[in-house]
Amino acid sequence: MSAYLNLNTMEYPRHIGDIMLDGWNQQDPIPSNWVEIEYVNPPVINNDQKLIVGQPVQNNGIWTHVWEIVPKTEEDYEYERKIAEKNAKIDNGDFVN
Repeated sequence: MSAYLNLNTMEYPRHIGDIMLDGWNQQDPIPSNWVEIEYVNPPVINNDQKLIVGQPVQNNGIWTHVWEIVPKTEEDYEYERKIAEKNAKIDNGDFVN
């Protein structure tokens, strides 16, 4: 699935349906205020980091996806602990809400 950037509002990520909501017909070229974003594979990170989607950048006329590496927060670690606990219960055959 492709992602798009609205150059008027800098809203990202946007998708084909968002362009259609602007009145675009798929038989027409994409309006000039919209650009398709070239996907970039995520970088390798360590256990103390997480990835967030950054604002796309333009290089040599091509708009590309940006990954930002940020440190995990205590909330991230707490979320991971809760998921691990639920997975352990599932592995033991327990019902999990």
